[in-house]
Amino acid sequence: MNAVQHDTSMPGIGVPHESTGWSSSTLRRVLAAGCCVTVAAAALHGDPAAYLSADPALGRLLRGMALIKALIAAVAVGALMWRFGRPIPRLRAGVYLAGAWFMAGAAMLVWQLSHIALAAISFHAGELTLLFIAWREHRTEMLQCGG
Repeated sequence: MNAVQHDTSMPGIGVPHESTGWSSSTLRRVLAAGCCVTVAAAALHGDPAAYLSADPALGRLLRGMALIKALIAAVAVGALMWRFGRPIPRLRAGVYLAGAWFMAGAAMLVWQLSHIALAAISFHAGELTLLFIAWREHRTEMLQCGG
């Protein structure tokens, strides 16, 4: 049986990955910039003042949920910042980026009390996407290593 050898060294900052051609710092900048853009776009959408004056208790509850979602998204972004320190295929990096961007934008939509159902679907779709691709990534590496 021919085992595939893996380089376990961590690439340096600014050194391109062989599989994507993008450096760790580039992937991290794209992740941060995309999150900023989706959050800004969601912040510009909708005015929560009318909703908050109509039902302040529900508004406070939804804003609390938005903070929890933002915390979960921040943890996911932090995990991706760490993950992008190792070589990653281009498609997998793109899926990770999209999932994080969906989560960040959806958390802001909930904060803005705008399109709550769409925000919930977007957040959970992004979250499940990240979990699924991370689960498959580990499985793929195990299969390639023969274990």
